[in-house]
Amino acid sequence: MQDTPYTAMKPLFWLGTLFILGCGLYMLFWSRKDLQEFQRVTGPITRIAPQHPDFPHRAGPKDRYLYVAGFPKAFEVYLGGDTGDFLPDFQSIAHLRPGDTVTVYYEEAPSFVKSGGEEEKIIFFTQQIERQGQPHYIRGNFNVYFANFMIITGALLGCFLFFYQGK
Repeated sequence: MQDTPYTAMKPLFWLGTLFILGCGLYMLFWSRKDLQEFQRVTGPITRIAPQHPDFPHRAGPKDRYLYVAGFPKAFEVYLGGDTGDFLPDFQSIAHLRPGDTVTVYYEEAPSFVKSGGEEEKIIFFTQQIERQGQPHYIRGNFNVYFANFMIITGALLGCFLFFYQGK
């Protein structure tokens, strides 16, 4: 029996499928963390900027960078606003002013998400921002949707690979 290209590559297809499923499961469990499991910092806001001074190409009308005194990185906050955007669950960043004391719950970027030095100066995963115990920003569920997409895609690929079996 002659080997087909599929037969020769079959282990790599399965490995890729397992990788997609693994990433989807990781994102699903990561996005379901309780608020108290996130890192947090409390301090006065020094400024809220529409762009990061070191990365002007990241500037967008839907992004804000919040700086907290004594913390070396800016917190990236996605405001959304258009139809089809993955909006935050809640946001009222416009009511925050420099000098307001806030608590920011965040997560450092996972090691596989690092991107060109930006992670050294920006926190991409801002989960929640509170002032006096009241939330002013709550991250949306984009990660849950993307994780579900990856899990479903991996499952469909697995089914295809299982039933195809080199035919």
